[in-house]
Amino acid sequence: MALLPNIGNSEEIETREANEDLTYQLVYSREFSSPFALKPLDSSYQFHFISGISSLLPTVTGVLGRYGAMGLVKTSVKVMTPKRILYLLTKRGEIVHSGWLNLGFCNFYPVKSGDVVVGPIWTAEAERGKGLATSALQLALNEMINNGRSGFFYIDTTHDNLAAQHVIEKSGFGPPTATFVETDHGWEVHERLQNRSRENISE
Repeated sequence: MALLPNIGNSEEIETREANEDLTYQLVYSREFSSPFALKPLDSSYQFHFISGISSLLPTVTGVLGRYGAMGLVKTSVKVMTPKRILYLLTKRGEIVHSGWLNLGFCNFYPVKSGDVVVGPIWTAEAERGKGLATSALQLALNEMINNGRSGFFYIDTTHDNLAAQHVIEKSGFGPPTATFVETDHGWEVHERLQNRSRENISE
């Protein structure tokens, strides 16, 4: 989930830092210009890159089983827009991993038209710990890069979701570039980090 940077003053942030119950969100961003060299996916799994109704059709049974009839309708509407792409891993027709790519927009912080915001992503509990999330994310990024989308890619997760952080960093994003903190006034930028931080994450 991406987050809105409503900025408070430094005194407010310092006060909130002292609160051990604060929830932090880590934001990762990186520019990719060349595809990843990937190991072949286990033959038990099939990767699906869904950017329209025609590419959704082979997965309808799996989407219906995972999201239900209303979820299928909502998914169909989303992939019909030019700014939403769904990627899936299926196993014997059942969805075991899913993720969304949001092209050039984010509901919570500003990004540029050529950027891609990843999320949300999900892996079936029985399939976790097998590296599927990393493989699927890199396959999805490769699809974007091979199709000429080589701007900045964003993804975020909570500070206590160590599994997601491992997936993100292993997928090539490296360390986070910014952190956000939840306050009574919404989400605020807590800290800009070195390396690949981006001007269009507002301070």
